[in-house]
Amino acid sequence: MSDNRRTKVLFLIESLAGGGAEKVLVTMLKHLDAALFDVTLCCVTDLGVYQDEIKPFVRYMAILPDPNKQKGLTLLRYKILYKAIYSWLSPRWIYRLFIPKGNDVEVAFLEGNVTRILSGSTNGKARRIAWVHTDLKKNHWTGEMHRNKVSESAIYNAFDQIVTVSKASEEVFHQVFPDVRTPVRTVYNPIDRNEIIRLSLEEADMPKKDERTVRLISVGRLAYQKAFDRLIRIIRRLADDHFKIELWILGDGPLHYALKCEIEELGLADCVRLLGFQDNPYRFYPLCDIFVCSSVAEGYSTAATEAIILGLPVVTTECSGMMELFGGRDCGIITENTEDGLYFGLRKMLEDKDLLESCRRAARLRSQDFELEKQMRPVEDLLQE
Repeated sequence: MSDNRRTKVLFLIESLAGGGAEKVLVTMLKHLDAALFDVTLCCVTDLGVYQDEIKPFVRYMAILPDPNKQKGLTLLRYKILYKAIYSWLSPRWIYRLFIPKGNDVEVAFLEGNVTRILSGSTNGKARRIAWVHTDLKKNHWTGEMHRNKVSESAIYNAFDQIVTVSKASEEVFHQVFPDVRTPVRTVYNPIDRNEIIRLSLEEADMPKKDERTVRLISVGRLAYQKAFDRLIRIIRRLADDHFKIELWILGDGPLHYALKCEIEELGLADCVRLLGFQDNPYRFYPLCDIFVCSSVAEGYSTAATEAIILGLPVVTTECSGMMELFGGRDCGIITENTEDGLYFGLRKMLEDKDLLESCRRAARLRSQDFELEKQMRPVEDLLQE
């Protein structure tokens, strides 16, 4: 901005549920320079685990209340408004009726519905930014919201800037949407390294393992994209190969019951544990030996970044951003994005203790590169253009 007043920025997101994008947004908003930015965070639904954490730093509002706290007429009103926003109203009418006005910058912080909503902005003075957090070739989950790719391209063309979270996902975006004229750039997710290390020092009340057992940890929403089902099948194969192994999965989501049943059916109840969503997942990392990412698609994995910050070797499927995340160091193994690929990658790490230790040292060195102040600079530059 050319004058001396603070830049007024609106961030729109569906909710503050415990996903990677939501966690990144909270970190970002807590560390934006308050002398430069006047920030409003608008959630479509007043849901999630981060509201109390973020409210001291921004002006917070939600269009819809928490449905779990509604009943009777208030629940009926919620259902009608939800249907209006997601099915009946055009983006322009949603913007006119519900979205805060008068901002200099408007940010749709997740691909999908919030990007569709902000494409209807009538604020001719605002710069509109659409943030994309995934590989839209491998995980084009937004496609079902649009009639065809032409209509989805038109939504992205309504923005002034598109941001992806890795160079790989930027390249993929151009491949998926060759007709989008809006400039695309990569801005890496800010991660609060010092806070993560501090939280990792808290004690986790969990059983200790014997020295021969290798304990794996994986973190993420229990949903299709994370492919925890194939990771559980891989644990069965490794156990059949006589490896002494455990797996802890942190996170919650729609596939919790299905994964629990798979664990029981495969006879893995003694070595695979679903630990649910954790306010402080970092206290579990020091108790583990290897971080595993089994995802079908990522944009730039927050959980894998946090694992490297805490010095854990990473065995991951080939997803957007993983090579960039390793930063030229051998922090682990990147495998083919198949069940067999991940199985053989994990097996290689389990068989070679020298490799495991070498990757651990590389992760500790790479950890030092994640300085929050340095990561925040491109975000602030973007918002001030």
